[in-house]
Amino acid sequence: LSLLLLLVAGATPVFGVGHSADAQAAYSNAVVRIDADSGQVDRYAFPDHQVVEEPLFVADRAGADAGWLVGSFLDYAREASGVYVLDAGKLKAGPVAIATMERHVPLGFHGCFIPHV
Repeated sequence: LSLLLLLVAGATPVFGVGHSADAQAAYSNAVVRIDADSGQVDRYAFPDHQVVEEPLFVADRAGADAGWLVGSFLDYAREASGVYVLDAGKLKAGPVAIATMERHVPLGFHGCFIPHV
């Protein structure tokens, strides 16, 4: 697994994206969590035909480390895009939600979480 770590401000663990050995392209298809204190690594690899971009950490009110990772992906086999939600503490369990679109959004499209409008 090759890693491209993109630090998420305010998050105690480090979250990033990586490239698993199963990926068909040289793009990131895995989301990774590294516990900075213990060095323990947790990850979820999306199907090899999906490219994921760095997630945003959305805190849960239950605790400082509790929350979700929200990010976008491109499924180039289906020529479609989507948004995924992972439990930040249980990446191996896979997405708790996925929303897909019938068309693709260019890589580099990013969002932001705004707690109050």
